[in-house]
Amino acid sequence: MRVRLNVFREDGSLLLPAGNKPLFIIETSSLQEQNITPIRLKIYYNEQKFPGSLSNLKTNNYLLNILSLQYAKANGFDDALILNSRGNCCETSSSNIFMIQKKIIYTPALSEGCVAGTKRRELLETLPTLGFEIRESSISPAMLFEMDEVFLSNAIRNICPIDKIDQNLFQCKTVLNIISSLNKS
Repeated sequence: MRVRLNVFREDGSLLLPAGNKPLFIIETSSLQEQNITPIRLKIYYNEQKFPGSLSNLKTNNYLLNILSLQYAKANGFDDALILNSRGNCCETSSSNIFMIQKKIIYTPALSEGCVAGTKRRELLETLPTLGFEIRESSISPAMLFEMDEVFLSNAIRNICPIDKIDQNLFQCKTVLNIISSLNKS
């Protein structure tokens, strides 16, 4: 079951309403079964995400996400990797990104501007129990291509393997083993 909570301010003046009473909408929908078919990413260079105190929040401002996804689809890819204003890997149009090199899993630090996703937090807590070391850091696109495997995560998709970024191919064996291990627990 997917539950989405949208919180916004009551009607009134656009920037300075008379009050700050919160209003909300709650939506629910069923989830599809997890699809572990690997997908292909295209790096999106046209716009960047700016790290800041609001960048880790999931908001209704999806313009960058939509533009990056449209770009990926127009170029024959499934999703887009968004860079931050420093030129480092940040996230994709809908997910957090993780990279595997031997038994170390790298993911962009929150200071890089990625959304502080619930599945991201869960994986940061769970993956060490499967024998992985976690490193939250800055990751340049060049470092990305030195990794053995790459995967995405979000609360809806869970874990999704990546087999191609631009013209670079990746394995998915460790990612599929992670998915299998997590599904057993």
